Amino acid sequence: MKFIPLIVLLSLLTSVSLAQNIEIIPAGNSSENDVRTFSFDQSSLRIQGNSLIVSGSGNQVHLDRSHSYDISGRGSFLGVIHFAADLRTTVIDGRGQSVGNTELTYFDPDDETLMIRMLNDGSFVTRDNVANFSFFDSDGTLSYQVSNSSGSLGGEALSEMAADPSGKTILLYNPRINFDEGQGSRARIIMAEDETIDVFYSRSRTLKYADVTENGSFLILITEQEGREDEVLILDRFGNEIAAMTTGEELVGATLSEDARNLTIFSSNRVQVYRVTDMERLGSSSFRTRINYAVYNERDQQILALSGQIDGNNRISNPEFHAVHLGKRSIARTEVGFPISFLDDSRIEVKRTGTNRFTVDGLNRVLSIQTYF
Repeated sequence: MKFIPLIVLLSLLTSVSLAQNIEIIPAGNSSENDVRTFSFDQSSLRIQGNSLIVSGSGNQVHLDRSHSYDISGRGSFLGVIHFAADLRTTVIDGRGQSVGNTELTYFDPDDETLMIRMLNDGSFVTRDNVANFSFFDSDGTLSYQVSNSSGSLGGEALSEMAADPSGKTILLYNPRINFDEGQGSRARIIMAEDETIDVFYSRSRTLKYADVTENGSFLILITEQEGREDEVLILDRFGNEIAAMTTGEELVGATLSEDARNLTIFSSNRVQVYRVTDMERLGSSSFRTRINYAVYNERDQQILALSGQIDGNNRISNPEFHAVHLGKRSIARTEVGFPISFLDDSRIEVKRTGTNRFTVDGLNRVLSIQTYF
C-alpha cells in the first residue's frame, strides 16, 4: 500500500508531460545533416559556395561553378546547371551516379536567371533569359520550349514555375507585368508544346504566391493590389474556379488539402483554416514568431506550422514547430533543437503518417513528429 501514492503520482506526471506536447525526431539518413547538407534517396548533397559534392554508394561527384540545382519531390534525382568546359545540366540518381549530361548550347553562362526544376521521373525543366522555359525528357532530350513573356512594353518580373512533383500540372506565371496604368500579372498551365490554358490574367493585381497540390489536381493563387485586400483563388488543373476569398491579412502562403476540402492561409504571424465548400472559417491562431509553412489536417483536427526567421542562405533561425488542436482549443509548441534549412521553400511539406503523427519533408533533415493533446 505504501507504493500506491508513488505510482499514482508517476502516472499523473506522465499524463501531464504528454499533454499539449510535440516530439520532434530527425529521421532516416538525414538525421546528422547540417544546414548545407541535404539527403536524397541513398545519397547526400553538400553545398560549399557554388560547388556541390554528391556522396553516394561508395563514390563522390564534384560539380563546380553551379548556377542552379534541385532535388525531385520523391528525392530520386538531383539536377544541376553548372559550367564545366561548357554550360550543361547534370542529372544524378539516388545512388549518387551521374545518369545524364546535356549541353546547353543556346544558354548564356552569365545569365543570372538560370534555373532547373527536377521531376520525379528524371525529366526536368530549365529557365533562361527571364521567361524562356525548356522541357527535357528523362534522357536529357529537349522535348519543346515555351516563351512565357507577356510581351508588355513596360517589362515584367522574372517568370516563375510551380508544379506537382510528377509534372502532371505545370504552371508558368508572370508575378508582375508593367502596364501604363499600373502592374498586373498572368498565369497559365502548360499542357504540351503550343497547348496552354490561361487560368489568370489581371492588369491591376500582381501574383504574390502560386502553388500546385501534390496530386496535381488543384492550384492556389494569391494576388495583391495596393490599397486592396489580398485575394485567394482555388482552381482545378483546367483553370475552373473552385472557390475565392479576400482577406485583410497580408498573406505569405497557403496550402490546400489533396481533396480540396480545406484551405489553410497564413500571414507572417497568423494562420486561418477554411472549409472550401462554403468558405466557413473553421479556426485560426496567432503566433509570436514568423510562420514559414502551415497546413491543416482534418483527421486530427490540427493546424501544424513551422516558424522562424529565414536568412539569405535559406536557414531558419530559432525554428519552432506548432500544433493547434481546433476541437480541443489547445496549442502546443516546441523548439527544433538543431539547425534547419531548405533548398526551395515550395518543397516543404507536412504529411500525416498516423494518428497525431507526421513527417516534414523538404528540409535538410526529415522530421518525424508526434503531437499529444
